[in-house]
Amino acid sequence: MLRVLAVSGIMQADRAGQKQTRTHTGTNRDTIAGISQLCTAALAVRRWARHESSKPVEGYRAVAVTIGVLILWLLGPTVLGILWWRSMPYHDERLTLWAAFWLWLTVVAVQRSIYRVHAVMRSGGHSPDRPRGRAAVVSEVAGATGALAVLAVISWFTTERGGFPPLVPASMAGAELSHKRADWLHYDMWLEEWEHAFRVRESLPLAGSDESWTEDEREQFRDETARRWETLTQSLASPDLKGKDLRTANLRAAFMSGADLGEARLEGANLRDTRLEGANLQ
Repeated sequence: MLRVLAVSGIMQADRAGQKQTRTHTGTNRDTIAGISQLCTAALAVRRWARHESSKPVEGYRAVAVTIGVLILWLLGPTVLGILWWRSMPYHDERLTLWAAFWLWLTVVAVQRSIYRVHAVMRSGGHSPDRPRGRAAVVSEVAGATGALAVLAVISWFTTERGGFPPLVPASMAGAELSHKRADWLHYDMWLEEWEHAFRVRESLPLAGSDESWTEDEREQFRDETARRWETLTQSLASPDLKGKDLRTANLRAAFMSGADLGEARLEGANLRDTRLEGANLQ
């Protein structure tokens, strides 16, 4: 009986040991599977740099690592940097400052990620748990705060304050901000057709200059021309630019007839050859 109990105890202990081993093995597998893609990329780069032989990474894993690195280290800062820069001509300081904040936050995250990967590469693939020194933390916080301050100053000066760096101008040269109708004519062509119609209506000579007209006929033609052209331009589908910040904007040869520019800021704007017939400039 004692022998039977002893054998039974040994078998139970053996089964418990096997179960513990399987549990420990599963834990190790979970730990290995939990290594981040960036750490895998770091180790792969280190092996490549040192010409070390290693088991090649599976195709799908290599693609996943590459995509992860591109998204975290390149795509985010690039897209946010372009968004920050392209928001400046709009002269909305709140929008540019908001874009600058997210750009800064993304760059800080990338910097921390690069530091982590570098630490993993130096430790040979083990996660470094060594605490960082106080001086290093203070230096990093000061650098990040300084970078945020620089981005904020650039954003403010290029959208609101001006000076150095100067305001970023909006480039709208030759733009048709007012929608032209299908039968729209240039002012000179329209004036020629209208003058012909006026001569026919008033029974005036169809050829020759207006020198043969009376002063009342010339005055009537000028007044009616101004009213008709203003009515025509105001009937266009024009943008509402009331109160907009268009300082230093390049509006050369832009078509803005009938646009509402009331209280708009136009200091330093290039309005050469700009069509503003019927526009509200008050």
